[in-house]
Amino acid sequence: MKLASQQSLPNITPTYANIVAQGGLASRMDNPQNERASSVQTLREIIVNIRDPVTIANIRAMNPRSLKSYVDHAIKQSSNEYIEKIRVVSSNQLKSGNLSIKTATTTDMTVLRQFAEDWEHRIGNCATVCIPTYGVLAHGVRTSSMDMDNFEFIRDGLLQDNKPFIPTAEIKYIGWLTKSSSTKSASSIIVEFTKPEDANRVIDEGFIWQSEVFQCERYDRPCRVRQCFQCHKYGHIGTQCKAATTTCGYCA
Repeated sequence: MKLASQQSLPNITPTYANIVAQGGLASRMDNPQNERASSVQTLREIIVNIRDPVTIANIRAMNPRSLKSYVDHAIKQSSNEYIEKIRVVSSNQLKSGNLSIKTATTTDMTVLRQFAEDWEHRIGNCATVCIPTYGVLAHGVRTSSMDMDNFEFIRDGLLQDNKPFIPTAEIKYIGWLTKSSSTKSASSIIVEFTKPEDANRVIDEGFIWQSEVFQCERYDRPCRVRQCFQCHKYGHIGTQCKAATTTCGYCA
């Protein structure tokens, strides 16, 4: 006779609702530093992606108080009545050069993301606010049925096929799970939604594409292996590498 704790439990497909209920973070956030901030802080955080070396250097030269004032000024200059009076509580630069901004409330964070186009470019050249997405993984999709170079066509087709289940969904990304997928007859694809409710529904109902139904599971991008091509070690990328010299890939 088995104890109750030893009895097999039903195999439940994890959804974003399950993860949140267990205290996990459900969204994908492009935070290269992979900080272990509390869930409360994360809900008030905005990550600004910065790729311009000059902007990165200018921000790195600022002290925390000056950087906060710089961000506040950028928001104020937007002249958007919904955000111009918002003041952030802190700003700090990540090792990648990206900017981490914390707001006083989740409402402030949501509004700043909503009107990001009005202020993000004032942070620096090509600066963009990272919008969290909620990914699902669909297996066994015929590679001949999807041309990843035509994102708009595939996105519109997916939304139309799945409209009965997710009528107001938005898709931000579609791509093969691996680079070698295009050489196979069938492979797994990643689809990232802007709302967790839509991702949950697809996980529950299945994913429809060209009259075929594919079973889905939650996709967590941070779980993918990251390798630095400067020192060739795992866990970080080149922009975060602290190695003094570049290591040969054959000698690593």
